[in-house]
Amino acid sequence: MKILFTTPHFNEWCHIAFAYSLVKTRWPKGSSVNVVSCVGSSCAKANRMFVEMALKDNYDYVILTANDAGWKPDDICKLIDDNKDVVSGWSGVHYPPFHVKVFTEMDRENVLLKLKGSIGTGLEKVYSASSEITAYKVDVFRKIKPPWFSGILNKRGEVVADDFSFACRAYDAGVEIWVDWDVPIRHHAGGLLSYKGELVPQI
Repeated sequence: MKILFTTPHFNEWCHIAFAYSLVKTRWPKGSSVNVVSCVGSSCAKANRMFVEMALKDNYDYVILTANDAGWKPDDICKLIDDNKDVVSGWSGVHYPPFHVKVFTEMDRENVLLKLKGSIGTGLEKVYSASSEITAYKVDVFRKIKPPWFSGILNKRGEVVADDFSFACRAYDAGVEIWVDWDVPIRHHAGGLLSYKGELVPQI
């Protein structure tokens, strides 16, 4: 199994936090992993370049992460073991605690917050999802015409983020979108919390 693990805008601000989670990550057994980043471009442009690389070099998975995400050692394995077209962890810090941003099929123009009733209940199929870490099967990108990540406007003229807009297109193309409520992703100080000037584990 070939995994392309990516983050845009890797920089000094997130270096310690992101690296703390990255070096502790346990990858699926027998996998080949390439970790790449990008400097000087938008997240959407960087993610498009990552996908092009994954397609060209025949990767099985491309995992897109926020540059300040944090995760537990087994979380990447968990997302891959879920064996879904697209599956996101959920953020308990960046958005209100214990919420994740999702679209519902009935109201696809509005970004909603999924309440904490689903926490710890495993996988949930949604219309679209955004998280600090999302695992994509590379074959997904062969079903959808590029550009894969670009912001769109909803009916009120508001910009919808590139990962949301891609997931909407993917869903319409028959791709399944999931959230794994057993994979909490920490945003800001990846997996760590600043306490009196020191970095301490959140989990």
